[in-house]
Amino acid sequence: MQIVYFDHNATTPILPKIQEKYPEWLAMVGNANSIHSHGQHSRGLLENARDELCAIFHANHCIFTATASEALNLAPKLWDSPAITSMGDHACIINNPAVKPIIPLTATGLVDLDFLENYCTQNPRPLFLMHLAHNESGIIQPFAQIAQIIHQHGGILVGDAVQYAGKYSMNMAQIGLDGLVISGHKMGAGFGAAGLLLMEKPAVNPLIYGGGQEYGYRAGTENTPAILAMVMAQQLSLEYDWTAHQPWHKQLEQLCQENGCQIIGHDRARLPNTSLIIHPSQRGVDMVIKADLLNLCLSSGSACSSGTSKPSASLLAMGIAPTLAQNSLRISSGLGQNGSDFQKCCEILTKILK
Repeated sequence: MQIVYFDHNATTPILPKIQEKYPEWLAMVGNANSIHSHGQHSRGLLENARDELCAIFHANHCIFTATASEALNLAPKLWDSPAITSMGDHACIINNPAVKPIIPLTATGLVDLDFLENYCTQNPRPLFLMHLAHNESGIIQPFAQIAQIIHQHGGILVGDAVQYAGKYSMNMAQIGLDGLVISGHKMGAGFGAAGLLLMEKPAVNPLIYGGGQEYGYRAGTENTPAILAMVMAQQLSLEYDWTAHQPWHKQLEQLCQENGCQIIGHDRARLPNTSLIIHPSQRGVDMVIKADLLNLCLSSGSACSSGTSKPSASLLAMGIAPTLAQNSLRISSGLGQNGSDFQKCCEILTKILK
């Protein structure tokens, strides 16, 4: 029986065009830090990839890492400012002891701008790490307004664009982002590469010490094939018409509402590929297991946290009761899926939501 895959916010399967190129990339010999011709060939490809990403996001610098979590852990070390985040951000930010999850979310899932303004007035020059679009609900933050508040108080804004990048074009300077984090496997590039894009190079304070790769910010041999795949996936994703997913998700959400479910962020700007529902009585993990037995892949929240029984931190931050927050189910579509895929998803959802 064919797998019906709707867990793209956890990871997107490697895109066919990238699968075609991977054997060529894997056949390359030479460390990009070696001075012989094979090494310098890899170095040339690596630097071209860096330049392409900087051009896509209108950034001036790019530090390659292995994962987005690594990049988001590196960011607080690069600026001499107290690091803060929202109470509903990703675990790799909230669980970092160097970052204070102090900014509340409103009931609509947005950063509380009044609280942020008051906080920055009393605590100038903050480093604010925040998601641009939430990985569970798909709710898009008003990041241009947030950037204005942060910069008015001499602060730094680093955006987690892991879910947002590829679905919308981005100009870091126009938005007001000082840093931006992306991840290859979320776009269909496979695992092993992520990036921290910067407008200016801060002082070097490495997360990983070693041979001085990535300008001293991040030691370790670069994963050139994975980086090349990430750049290609970013380009393919930007060329794709994501708006086609919106009516399909709307139909899917209508089905869920007919079965008594609540749609998180239904009246907010959201990613075109993400639906987060709350069932009135079934736990999210139970629905995920039921769906899996019918070959439908879903999740009960962030893949980094769905293995636990704890309710979603973002839903709790929105004021949703823990007993309901544990009933969440995320349905996230990906590049190349069509109406037939959504129909299959709806057919299985009809069975598990009852």
